Amino acid sequence: MKITLIVLLLAVLSLCRRQMEVSISNEIPATWEAIQGGNNEFVRLTFFLKLQNTDKLQLKVKTVSDPDHKDYGNFLTFSQLSQMISPERKYLDRVLRLLREHGAEETTIDVSKMGDVIRANVPTEQAERMLDCKYSRFLHTETGITIMRAPNGYSLPDEVAEVVSFVAGVVGFPSLLQNKSTQKQSNRVNVNGITPDVIRSEYNITRDPSSRSGKSTQAVASFLQQYFSQSDLDQFLSKYKITSNVPKVIGKNIPSRPGVEASLDIQYLIAVGENITTTFVYTDGLHEQQEPFLDWVTNMMDMGDESALVHSISYGEEDKTISLDYQIRVDQEFQKFITTGRTILIASGDSGVGCREGKFSPVWPGGSPHITAVGATSTADLGVTFSGGGFSNVFAQQEWQKSATDDYFNKYGLKVGLPDAKYYNRTGRGYPDVSAFGVNFAVIVNGYSNPVSGTSASAPLFAGVVSLLNDVRLKAGKKPLGFLNPVLYSKLADGFRDIKRGQNGYDSCPGFYASEKWDPMTGWGTPNVARLAELVLQF
Repeated sequence: MKITLIVLLLAVLSLCRRQMEVSISNEIPATWEAIQGGNNEFVRLTFFLKLQNTDKLQLKVKTVSDPDHKDYGNFLTFSQLSQMISPERKYLDRVLRLLREHGAEETTIDVSKMGDVIRANVPTEQAERMLDCKYSRFLHTETGITIMRAPNGYSLPDEVAEVVSFVAGVVGFPSLLQNKSTQKQSNRVNVNGITPDVIRSEYNITRDPSSRSGKSTQAVASFLQQYFSQSDLDQFLSKYKITSNVPKVIGKNIPSRPGVEASLDIQYLIAVGENITTTFVYTDGLHEQQEPFLDWVTNMMDMGDESALVHSISYGEEDKTISLDYQIRVDQEFQKFITTGRTILIASGDSGVGCREGKFSPVWPGGSPHITAVGATSTADLGVTFSGGGFSNVFAQQEWQKSATDDYFNKYGLKVGLPDAKYYNRTGRGYPDVSAFGVNFAVIVNGYSNPVSGTSASAPLFAGVVSLLNDVRLKAGKKPLGFLNPVLYSKLADGFRDIKRGQNGYDSCPGFYASEKWDPMTGWGTPNVARLAELVLQF
């Protein structure tokens, strides 16, 4: 997980006569400073409307993902999902009326297909009147990036505040730190390390690209000006003799500016998920768009059936730096997406357990309960210290995970030793769920092979594995796997190599030790793909 990008958004509700104060943020991070300018600029406002029937959504997630339930695999169409959760038209009209009353141009207003997200580009002065706030320009002192923000918060009319969860890109200050592990490159020399051949050998992957069903699809999400070069990809595919079509690009890509992260993601997703239709999805995540995860998942749902079945994401942040409202809304969006049969895999982070103010600091969205978190190993049987793992401070332990976490705390974890309970939330959602290689990947960038490490390597690798398993099921006339975790914890554990060595302490905080069965350092372990291919046909 290499680049941190998400906003800090603190929401406080207090009723006024006509205006409801919906968000206050008094703290400006030390890496941001106010500068002159910006009065004549445009800002992008994104209104996230409250969803209806979230209880029904949660129930549907549970039934379509439970392999022992009669509703398993009975995924919703995007139309059915929209009918279930979309806000009533009158609520949408309240926000549109607010925008129009304050002079927003119709051509700048965009409404998501499900009617729950409204975006508009408006001049700063209009935004200030609309939101009863004052914008200033801020400079990120480490990167030189500038943004417009209203650090003292904003307000909305009562009738709008009643139907809006929050307005994105107004008060939050993003973290723009790049994880050190994935920045390590050689000085343009050939390197030996993890290659497609090593992965296939260690994970028991039988190459048979000509037998693909044509129905399995996969995608990698990219943010923060991370692009890939087709010529680098062609060189990689040729070097390792990989069969692949040219990936489809959604959003922006600047081939002349390839990034290490994007190159790693696309090369190894394709290498493992060989000859499976692949999409590179770029979502802006800087300047006025500070909620790239919400933008990404909204864009994917707007694509409907054209969105891939499997999605790999290698980005995240400490959950303490993200507002509760934001995390909950993103998780609701994940729930929406997985009810349509999609699988979301996210890197578990590169800071071990994390350490802030003497306690573990879990990662987000790797700690979300409706994604599959992927940790890292350094060798075939050793977890790597930087691999993120632990227990969420926001989301509770999930039903599908209870037996595994109980066994860890009451049996297997006791054998290797548990950290003092003061460090972590024992009742939180445990992560990662699985692991894969995460050290010394051979990645071609600007024509040269570079060694790259991080759980951002593990995530696309494992996403390619899921695409292969989907292909096995689709060829057999079955549905795709969709949300993987309920099946993973109840039916697929036998298809993983148990990693029993390693610990993920960070800074002054102790970590969790790898143990038998599931543990918060390596999850269930690393995949035996041939065995998993047998198991996924048994339900």
